[in-house]
Amino acid sequence: MIKIINNILRKFGYLICNYDTNARGVSGKELDFLIEHTPNGKIVMEIGCGYGQTTKRFADKGNIVYAIDPFLNEENSKKLMGKNVNKIAREFINNIKEKKVIYFPLKSFDTLFLFERLNLPKIDFLFIDGEHSYKALEIDTKWIDYVKKDGLIAFHDSSCEEVNKYLTEHIFPKYKFIGSMFSLFIFQK
Repeated sequence: MIKIINNILRKFGYLICNYDTNARGVSGKELDFLIEHTPNGKIVMEIGCGYGQTTKRFADKGNIVYAIDPFLNEENSKKLMGKNVNKIAREFINNIKEKKVIYFPLKSFDTLFLFERLNLPKIDFLFIDGEHSYKALEIDTKWIDYVKKDGLIAFHDSSCEEVNKYLTEHIFPKYKFIGSMFSLFIFQK
C-alpha cells in the first residue's frame, strides 16, 4: 500500500518514505549522535521539525534555532502527516516554549527569500530533515550557501531512495564526510 501511495504522491512532487505518524523522527542513537556534533551557543537551522524533539535539543545547548516547517500553515501537511498533524503541531509548540527558537511556518524556499531580506547571520549547523524527495533536497540544500565555512550539515533519512541518490550525486563529492549513525549523515562545509 505504501508503495502505491508513494507512486501517486511522486506524480505530484511529494514522497513519503515509510512515514509513520506515530514515529518521533530521529531515533535515540541518531539523536545522540546529532546532538554530540551540534555546537553550543551558535546558530542552528532545522528544516523539517516534526514534533520538535531535535529543535528542543538544539536550543537546550544554548543555540539560537531557526526552525522551518510549514505544517502549521499547510493543507498538504495533513496529506503527508495524516490526521495526527494537529497533535504534532501542539507537541512542537510545547517543545519550543521558552526556547531561543525562531519559527518560520513556511516552506524552505519561501523562508530563504525572507532570510535574505532580513540579512540574518550565517548558520553554524544545518539539519535537513524535510520532505525527503530529490526535488525538495534541491531546494533545501540552497541553505548550504548560508552555512559558515567549516560549518556542519546533517541529513536525516538517507535510507530513503531519493535522499540517498541526492547525497551520492551532490553532497559526498563536494563536502567532507564527518560520520553517520543509521540514516543520519553529517558533513563539513
